[in-house]
Amino acid sequence: MMHPMIYQNDVRISSQLTDSTVKLGIPEAFGLFQDSFTCCLGALGCDNTVCRAQHNAYWVITKVRARFFRRPDWDERVCLRCFPVDSVRVRTHLNCEVLDGQGAPLILARQELCALPFEGRRAVRLSELGYPTEGFPPSVYDEPFRSFEFPEKLRAAFVQPVYSQLIDMSNHVNNIMYIRMAMCLFPSQYLHTHEIEDVEVHYLSEAQEGQTLHVELFEADAWYVRIRMQERALCELRIAFRG
Repeated sequence: MMHPMIYQNDVRISSQLTDSTVKLGIPEAFGLFQDSFTCCLGALGCDNTVCRAQHNAYWVITKVRARFFRRPDWDERVCLRCFPVDSVRVRTHLNCEVLDGQGAPLILARQELCALPFEGRRAVRLSELGYPTEGFPPSVYDEPFRSFEFPEKLRAAFVQPVYSQLIDMSNHVNNIMYIRMAMCLFPSQYLHTHEIEDVEVHYLSEAQEGQTLHVELFEADAWYVRIRMQERALCELRIAFRG
């Protein structure tokens, strides 16, 4: 019998979820993680609809780390599962699994969330939101988040104005758009010959329509990407390819 905190849904990898490799795209994979935690919190009775109406607060993703074993192909059917694994005062971690038809993991992800009030920036205690405090399902992916170290000078890649179609219902650039900007650094030919293995994203601040973002990178043990507005970092990523 499935644990009551686990949200599960069957997903078909449609053409809009694929990239030029005819597999699930990286931004689209993170979109599945984002949608799954929204549905999971809805099933737990504490999603953004409830938080806004009853607590004047909203959920924020602060970090995500994902391990890719195999990206599902176009038209492949997969099982998407998401569930909380802990709750420590103002932060929680959720696991997300993308499983093949035999139940083998294709992608595992760990997401860190907190809830912020609309007035002020001090995170809300999760117990005040009716969020679970015990009885969590066992974790299936608990790799720690890294501390990124960026050099003083990075290689400038491109400048991205924030247009209307990059923002979401919060009037900020959607989290997935930062990943899309980062993946645009890699030509399609490179993506056809290099398979993604590990992606970690740290969300640091927000951007709004009309602002201008700068995308920069450097290469070390993996590719590191920073997206900033003037001198303020908005999002930092580590992108590692297999081999």
